[in-house]
Amino acid sequence: MNNITNEELQSKLSRVKSTDTFVEEARALHGDLFDYNKVDYRSITQRVLISSKKMLSLGILN
Repeated sequence: MNNITNEELQSKLSRVKSTDTFVEEARALHGDLFDYNKVDYRSITQRVLISSKKMLSLGILN
């Protein structure tokens, strides 16, 4: 059985990023190059869908 203290649980939860936080940080890093409308951030180990605005404008991506 995995016994975890309340402090450990709070620490783990405070490190979890929301989708909004992920997008905010990505925009700060990359500016306005990408479209983040389809991002559903879950964890650092799961992929997210990010589209290139240039490719979207050329009709290459949906």
